[in-house]
Amino acid sequence: MTVRSTLRNRLAAVAAVVALAAGSVLVGGASPASAATVSCTISAPQKVRPGDTGSCVRVLQQRLGGLSVDGSFGTLTRRAVIFYQRANGLAADGVVGPLTWSKLKAGLPRVGTAIYSLNGIHVFACRNSANTGVRYSARNNTTTDLRRITLWYSGSTSGTYLDYIDRGQTKSGQYYQVTGATAAFRALEARRANGTTSTVTSPFGFTRGALPVCR
Repeated sequence: MTVRSTLRNRLAAVAAVVALAAGSVLVGGASPASAATVSCTISAPQKVRPGDTGSCVRVLQQRLGGLSVDGSFGTLTRRAVIFYQRANGLAADGVVGPLTWSKLKAGLPRVGTAIYSLNGIHVFACRNSANTGVRYSARNNTTTDLRRITLWYSGSTSGTYLDYIDRGQTKSGQYYQVTGATAAFRALEARRANGTTSTVTSPFGFTRGALPVCR
């Protein structure tokens, strides 16, 4: 076998591996072709997933609250779905199927929209009817009592907090005045009764006017 033919065979083998890898990505991962335009109503919902568009996504965004209702299942909607699923004991896969729709159809809890949910700490928000203030609540599903949960706003050192949330307890604070249409947090700090502290610094937020009115 000549050097030229050997090189040609090696190049063909590399091309075959690249083609196989590309095919596996298209089959195993999300691709633009998997997105769909989905139409539905809250009384007859359909499964929707990241990348989808249409009236069904708008219904989802309206039910979740805190989101711009644009009919596009993007990053913010997916994050809100995952927070909602965690806070309601559902599989947090970001796909809205029958179980998630069943919970959404029952309505949001008195404490409002889940704006954060991780490791047993769930934070909710609702607004007053005048849309000038936001009330935050926290549910403690961890294995220890919490001394304080602090929410720090993006771009500032100010924030709001809730004190002394026992295991299994949900606690609401007072109305907190929020300026601007969108409130965004840069960190959540949880201080436990045993003295340990954990901080999450990934940003999260919500559109104030889209929050449900507090009940």
